[in-house]
Amino acid sequence: YVPAQSSSPIISTFLYPRHPRFDFPDFYRRLSARGYHIYAGKLTQADCFRLGNIGHLFPSDVDGLLAAVAAVASEMGVELRR
Repeated sequence: YVPAQSSSPIISTFLYPRHPRFDFPDFYRRLSARGYHIYAGKLTQADCFRLGNIGHLFPSDVDGLLAAVAAVASEMGVELRR
């Protein structure tokens, strides 16, 4: 969502998927059940969510998050672009 020149190394913002089955509260609950906690967006002009990128993270942590997002989206019937 945020242009590269304004992006942050500690938090990333993503627009909600434009899909009729996407429901943020459900998406949030399902990711949380897998141990991944995301944040609702604080922007007033766009429906979005945020991911924190801080702490002692490894590539395997990012791989796990991406796998969880893909699994949750699939469970919800939401197709994601790659």
